[in-house]
Amino acid sequence: MQVKIALSAFAATLLACSAAADVTITSWSQDPATRKVTVTYDLTESAIVTMDVCTNGNVSIGGEHIVSLAGDVNREVAAGSGHTILWMADRDWPGHALPAGEATIVLRAWTKSVPPDYLVVDLRMNNTATCSTLRYYADASAIPGGVTNDVYKTKKLVMRRIPANGVTWLMGSPSGETGRSNAEPEHYVSFDADYYMGIYPVTMGQFRQLCGFTPANAMSGFDMSVVTNADAHPAGGVSYYYNSKDSSQAWLRKRGWPVSTTWNFDNFYANGPLAKLYEISGIPFDLPTEARWEYACRAGVNTAYNSGKNCTTTDETAKCPNMEEVGWYTANTSTTQPVGLKLPNDWGLYDMHGNVWEWCLDFYGSIVETASSEPVLNPLGASSNADNKRVRRGGGYSSGARYCRSAYRGNAVDTANYVNHGFRLCCPVPANW
Repeated sequence: MQVKIALSAFAATLLACSAAADVTITSWSQDPATRKVTVTYDLTESAIVTMDVCTNGNVSIGGEHIVSLAGDVNREVAAGSGHTILWMADRDWPGHALPAGEATIVLRAWTKSVPPDYLVVDLRMNNTATCSTLRYYADASAIPGGVTNDVYKTKKLVMRRIPANGVTWLMGSPSGETGRSNAEPEHYVSFDADYYMGIYPVTMGQFRQLCGFTPANAMSGFDMSVVTNADAHPAGGVSYYYNSKDSSQAWLRKRGWPVSTTWNFDNFYANGPLAKLYEISGIPFDLPTEARWEYACRAGVNTAYNSGKNCTTTDETAKCPNMEEVGWYTANTSTTQPVGLKLPNDWGLYDMHGNVWEWCLDFYGSIVETASSEPVLNPLGASSNADNKRVRRGGGYSSGARYCRSAYRGNAVDTANYVNHGFRLCCPVPANW
């Protein structure tokens, strides 16, 4: 549905998808001295409201020019009238007075079933009735400063909505893939809901922002004189389960999964990052299942790497040109590296290949090939493992190229807290409505 309303010397376009609430701009003004734009609108039901500004032909002026927004925008807004958005237009888009016919304001209301693609959590404050730590954006270009800005690697958390609802896909690797293991047979998997996935593994800066300390083993053995921007490195040295030798308490969750799949605060350590994150956001963050991790990593491709290219070597130390493009591994680094420096996949996720291994929820177990049978819906992994081994995915900075493939299934005892063990966050859609 698209409705156009002429407002003084400005055109306001209301753009909504079929699942969205109705949003109606009721007034608009721009202060001639400060160039501050004030928009008021009515909303028929609770929704997340986002704003864009377009020039002739409905071409966005870009998120870098719509940074100074305040009020009822980029967050959940209650149904009602008189909602206000303030935009410091001259600060973000200097020299533009928005004359008649040359620009269009676009408001979009997103409901629970179809939320925006990006969720950003500010880790520096608590979510309250008067102060929201959560901001939503329609796409990466709308995020102020861009997702590769250091603030999104150290102080804020960026989550990307993964389009998984109703999808059936082929998990695992084909028999001819270079570096393939017998532990990764092809089998059909399906999902019944979208989910949010972190665009980066959790970093040192983010971990410390949440917990007040960094994992003791995070940079163990590295020559810190050659390490740049340590806060943007993945938070390595993190174990899945309690490690009595780790005085920093850098562990993630208890062993309830998969007996208990319902999110419960008691499944996490009060001083750990997942419990702290719930306290400031109200969102039930957790590790991804192995299936969710691989699906998000692939972003629709069936090759060894999410770039659409394959592994070229099984030599543990040899260079693989295709791996060079997407991640850090034994042939191009001797330490972890700041996140976001290699190519992302088509869903905007970085460092899925290499840098640090990423813990998944699942116990490590064998997978039965089901390529010719019904898909497994929302697989939970093995019911147990005699050695308490959990799945880890993606490979690390000390791994050969073959171990960084999308389908490779690593594992480790859940108390392991090696420097090359990190984690990436996942949460449901809707997040906390």
